[in-house]
Amino acid sequence: MNWRAGAIGWWALLLQVAFSQSCAGGGGGASVGADARGPNDVGGSDVPLPSDVEMADRLDVPAPSDVGVVDVSDVPLPSDGVVSDVPLPSDGVVSDVPLPSDVEGTDLPLPSDIEVSDEPGLSDIEVSDVPLPSDVEVSDGSDGSDGADAILQQPPPACGMAPYEWLPATKTGKLLWWEENPTYHLPPALIEMLVQDAGYALKLPLTYTPRVFLIRYSTQDRGVERQASAMVGLPEIIVSDEGQKPFATALFLHGTAGYADKCAPSKSLEGGAAAILPASAGYIAVAPDYLGLCGTPDSCGQAFHPYLIGEATAIASLDAARAAFELVDLLSAENGAVPDGRIVPWGGSQGGHAALFVQRYAPLYAPEFEVPCVISMIPPANLLEQASKAFSNLGSAAELGTAFLAAAFLWYEPDAAASSVFNAEGPEDYSVHIPVTFVQTCNAGQLLKGAQSIEDVFAPEFLEAVQAGGLAAIEPWGCIAKENSLPTSSAPVVPSGQVLFIIGEKDELVDHTVERTTFQTLCGMGYEMEFVECQGLTHFETALQTINLQLEWVESCLSGQGISPEALCQLKDPQSCSLD
Repeated sequence: MNWRAGAIGWWALLLQVAFSQSCAGGGGGASVGADARGPNDVGGSDVPLPSDVEMADRLDVPAPSDVGVVDVSDVPLPSDGVVSDVPLPSDGVVSDVPLPSDVEGTDLPLPSDIEVSDEPGLSDIEVSDVPLPSDVEVSDGSDGSDGADAILQQPPPACGMAPYEWLPATKTGKLLWWEENPTYHLPPALIEMLVQDAGYALKLPLTYTPRVFLIRYSTQDRGVERQASAMVGLPEIIVSDEGQKPFATALFLHGTAGYADKCAPSKSLEGGAAAILPASAGYIAVAPDYLGLCGTPDSCGQAFHPYLIGEATAIASLDAARAAFELVDLLSAENGAVPDGRIVPWGGSQGGHAALFVQRYAPLYAPEFEVPCVISMIPPANLLEQASKAFSNLGSAAELGTAFLAAAFLWYEPDAAASSVFNAEGPEDYSVHIPVTFVQTCNAGQLLKGAQSIEDVFAPEFLEAVQAGGLAAIEPWGCIAKENSLPTSSAPVVPSGQVLFIIGEKDELVDHTVERTTFQTLCGMGYEMEFVECQGLTHFETALQTINLQLEWVESCLSGQGISPEALCQLKDPQSCSLD
């Protein structure tokens, strides 16, 4: 099963044909070598990196280096057995550059070849006890201070976590290193033609030639300085001819890609496409890899990927935008695309969850940004109900729910042993196998390797409690799932922009009835949202078939038209969704 293909954003699929065809004969132009420094190395070497055994010490299991890296030598090549000869953005030395066949699940089949089974399921939700937002004062710079230097207002640590304080904005969001990828410098007419050849007719024209960069930047995780990577796409504006032009920023947040550095979308077409298409469409594009998924030549040092942890993902994504703006400033003498201060969190699946949490945390963590519009496609917005449903039987939902528990165990550091959750006496000792495999694999299926039933995977007492009363019935996991669910997170709701909320009637991974209720709950909490449910469409089909809807909605939102009164917070019946 191809996990990455089932979760990637539509940008990558649309560009798959374009990339393979246009680059077959060579990208042209000079490239910055993977080990290059000089003007692209902007410092940051003193950022502390965690020990290689940080994760292992927490779990009382061998460090990854002691148990060996997951063997991917048997991963099948694409069906034709031919590895693409697409030129890499290196100086010709490719021995240390992972090809798609070197990484689990990084091949990108065409839509007709894709099996979608990579997100947790959901069950019906009770929302009567949804807590109201806590009282938190947020400084937006209106007192005369610079919003970027405002005192950050963070929710208190939850679910028994040790207290910590966020680092100030002056220590994060800094550009540490960058390189340009000339392979992605494609004329808009060519991109548009090849997108059409792939079967997708975009209603909005592609106007600009994109310039695409890979960056490493500083961010934080629970008050500790970290590094992360992202792709940045800029519309090419020749300053001497056109001067400077302001653009909104599309903060594109990817779906489930895996849990280790080798899975970083920036290492594959996914990350490149997430920068190419928005930039060509007239946005400054920022596509974070997320913490624990590092795409740069030098390690970012994060010990694990905080999968579906709302705070960690939101903070790293907002810092990616800050660092991208620093890159734009460095290039301003030669490229005239400049940010207008507005960011649009935009994602599907895991990325839809991330987009909603970016919106939730932006007023607290990055008050200098205006967030007028958000697109959240097929999101697992209520993780509590998802996980409860996921652990009812063995399958793809259980695999991804298990990945969330592994990440939550590492991030929240509860006072509990791994064996209290994962069965130490199954076909594998899953209390060891799951945490160790989680930090190494791109495929959630590897977590449950050897299991024949859900009882094989989880400790009996844990599973009995979850199946009897849902995840909320057992702590601290109920608290943790609530903190990472939009209706029940303790992060305060500060009015911030409008949301397009898209789900699929036949979504096999995200229960549409639960998301209908989630939509109503969020509207009751003060969200301004427009609801679209695509009739008869699955998880992945929904993301693809609403491409034009997404693009047109963002254009309308940014122009100030907003959601019509007839659509604002109105729950509607499923409708036909198509590219026409």
